[in-house]
Amino acid sequence: MGTVGIVALSLLAGLFIALLIGTSAWLIYQGHLFKRVVIETRETLSAHRQEWSTTLDALRVMLDSHRTQFDAQIKSIGGRQIEAAVAQLVQLVKEERSAAQRIERAAIAVGTFTQQWLAEGVREDTEITEVTGDGYAASTPGERWVGRSRVAAEDAAALAEESAQVTSSDQQG
Repeated sequence: MGTVGIVALSLLAGLFIALLIGTSAWLIYQGHLFKRVVIETRETLSAHRQEWSTTLDALRVMLDSHRTQFDAQIKSIGGRQIEAAVAQLVQLVKEERSAAQRIERAAIAVGTFTQQWLAEGVREDTEITEVTGDGYAASTPGERWVGRSRVAAEDAAALAEESAQVTSSDQQG
């Protein structure tokens, strides 16, 4: 091998070394770019994580506030007051049922009277059964009725007094 061979071999070795240095520089540059992308992504993810953490904390505070308000609303419900109101409602339903039964008996008595009146003609001595002298159907023992009669007026006064007592106890409680 002569000088030309050594020069050619040296040129090839120099070219290989130059190519190796260039490739190394390019890889270092690409590594630097990749590192920059990773750092930007990490910062973005860190910002998102911080934002989610802040949002979750605000949501936790809001839920705790709502739970406190809900508990306060539940505590403000007076179980005894509801129980008393239900008992009054049950009593009122019983009274309404009794009144409906009285109305039914009165309607039957009027119907019977009308049938007798139409069948027999008008007679002064015809007496209607199950209707009292003041024109009301006979009531069952212990029955209360809110209406316009004397007994009904007394019942209405008693009911108003009881309602005033319940209202005053609600305001105190």
